[in-house]
Amino acid sequence: TAGPYDLTDGTTYKLFVVDDWGDGGTHYNVKADGFTIGEFASTGAGNTFSFVAALPAELDLAVSDLSNPKYAFANQAITVAGTIRNHGMSIITSMDLNYTIDGGSPQVASLTGLNIASGDDYHFQHSTPWTPTQTGAYDLDVWASNLNGAPDQAPDNGHRMIQEVINAPIPNIV
Repeated sequence: TAGPYDLTDGTTYKLFVVDDWGDGGTHYNVKADGFTIGEFASTGAGNTFSFVAALPAELDLAVSDLSNPKYAFANQAITVAGTIRNHGMSIITSMDLNYTIDGGSPQVASLTGLNIASGDDYHFQHSTPWTPTQTGAYDLDVWASNLNGAPDQAPDNGHRMIQEVINAPIPNIV
């Protein structure tokens, strides 16, 4: 059901979902003055979701997905790619896209000329690929910073980390 509802700013509310079929799959969006402040997907017969009735931060980007392969081969370039979502109220026109491998030195790509509106996704490919030279498991951490020349005002949701498993290359036996 669509509001508007008269909620107290800064107060935490609960959204109770009861699904009498028990199959879930319904998505709920909570908005404040047109800005999304909560996105929820129900599963099963019932769920309880919490949200704070408040406008989002002006500048808030979060890496929502990483699409590069989880398994790769040594000595082959891996493009760090994925999706960033603008959870803030301001349009993002520039940012630094960063990644590290096992907490090492960040690889930084400065992006300008962007137009990422509130609630929109931006699909990215980092300009510096990673070429692992040894086999093993590595932690890849990706985040955005320097949003429109300023810090992310909600950095807790900004990072996305996955483990990359690097295998020995398959020899060409033909």
